[in-house]
Order: sequence, then C-alpha cells, then structure tokens
Amino acid sequence: MPVHPQQRAITANRPRQERPIVGARTPGANRSRFAGGQAGRAIVHGNRGGNRFAEVRRGNRFMAAVNHYHRPWGRFHHRWYHGSWGNWASYPTFWTGLASDTWLTPWAGGGGAFTYDNPYYDPSVYGDEDDDVPMALNYSQPIEAADDDTANDDLVRQAMEYFDDARARFGRERYNDALVATNQALLLLPEDRTIQEFRGLCLFALGRYTEASAVLYAVLAGGPGWDWDTMIALYADADTYTAQLRRLEAYVQDHPDDSAVHFLLGYHYLVLDDKPSAVAELRTAAQLEPRDTLSAKLADALSQQPPE
Repeated sequence: MPVHPQQRAITANRPRQERPIVGARTPGANRSRFAGGQAGRAIVHGNRGGNRFAEVRRGNRFMAAVNHYHRPWGRFHHRWYHGSWGNWASYPTFWTGLASDTWLTPWAGGGGAFTYDNPYYDPSVYGDEDDDVPMALNYSQPIEAADDDTANDDLVRQAMEYFDDARARFGRERYNDALVATNQALLLLPEDRTIQEFRGLCLFALGRYTEASAVLYAVLAGGPGWDWDTMIALYADADTYTAQLRRLEAYVQDHPDDSAVHFLLGYHYLVLDDKPSAVAELRTAAQLEPRDTLSAKLADALSQQPPE
C-alpha cells in the first residue's frame, strides 16, 4: 500500500510542535513549558557541570545502541522516528540484557532482578482462551528481540506497507482503521517494537487505556519509549495529542485506583520529558499493582543521582 500523500504533508516541512504542559493535578509536577527547542538540553538533577553533561551525552549514545538491538528494522522508520527517552542519570540494567546486578557506570544501574509479568494484559480482549491470541498480540510474554538481517525481505516490506498505511490513517484521525492496519503489520512482523509501540498509541487515542498499557508494558520491558519529536511526527498537530492527553489525565483523576492508567500516564509524561511527574505516576502504579515491577524499576532509575 502506498503512503497517502497527506502523511507526507503531516511530517514534512512543518513548524516544530510545542509540547503540552503536564496537567496541574499531578503532585510534584514540573510545570514549566517544554518548548521543542529545548529537546536534548535537559539538566540532570539541576547540575550544570560540563562533566555531567558529557556523561549524559555518552549515556544517550549508549542507549541508542541498546535501542538498535531492541528495535530492528530501524532503516524503515527513519523518515519519522527521531529517537527515544534520554538524559537519564541511570538506565535500568535489564534494558541492556545483562545480569541484574551488572553495573555499566554511569549509564545503567543494577537494582535487582526484573521478572517479566504483565499485569495489564487480558487475553479475553482477543479471544476466549489464551491460545486464541495471535503471538503478535500476546503480551503475557516479552517481545522477542529479532535480527533484522535474518528476516525475509518481502515479508518485511509487506509489513511496512501496512504500517505506512496505518500511520497515514492515524494522521487523519482514523484511529480504528489505523489499528486494523497495525495489527496486519504485526501479524507479519511481531518482533518490531516500534510498530508495537504505535499500536499502543492507537489504543491510547481510542481511549482503550488498559489495552494500551498492556502493549506498552511489553515495549518498555525491552527499552525506552519514544521522545516528543517522534511522537508528534505521527499527529497532524500538537493540539490533537494534547486533547487526548487531557482526556487521559481526567480519566486518571476520576479513577485514582486504576494502576493501568497511572502507568500509561507515566509513559506519556516521559514522552514529554517531565521526569518528576512520570516518577509520581509510576510509583502510584507500582503501589496499586504489586505485579507491576516495571513501573517500580523505571521510577528507581529516574530517581538515581548522577555519577560523581
């Protein structure tokens, strides 16, 4: 399927989109406006030391290598994919695939073992029995890492045609159609974590928050999520995303005991690079749902002090 011309119009030659302000209801939120021009210049724990900045930059390059491993077929996504979360003082060790107490100073801290157990996955959404769920949509197990050099090129190209069509439909706010096309792409290429993350975005846009959380739990178990420039490249404008974020914030306020939506909101606050607000939501998710060890690990990593 060819890319719809409007998709190219959405992502090409448009002004940089400003990030929305995190909702005022969040305790401890950083309420400063995140202008797009500030991307990549966040101060870690308020320290302006040049050595600290150098370490963070090297850490970001290190995470780019981790993402390369966990997100195969990146050459097909380069037109719109701009990068992932960065500027963390420490990253979870399990993203590296190393032993739980291995230290890669200063970028990856230990902190104990992480055992994958997705508390937000409900197989009844897809069928009566777990066996009825296609592997691509079965988030009871982590998303397997894949080698893009071993995949059948024709199969990959067919999957990317579906995905191009899905992004075009998403940009026109046809979210159900985008989800259908995304599912078709994943049935061919279930290991593509980038397409999986996009599936979570479709579900978020549709207001299917628990399903979105199940997908993103599996995605984030293997590496960081998208940054703002990547996220907004999928929307026609920032106002559309902001309206969807406000709906999620309102839902969280009305359902304070729903751990899944706290996890989902924490993810989106990390997209906006508002780490204090993200930590608050992730800690709440972990407290409400003891099986959600991922939220606890991410909050711990975000709360690490930078190396001396």
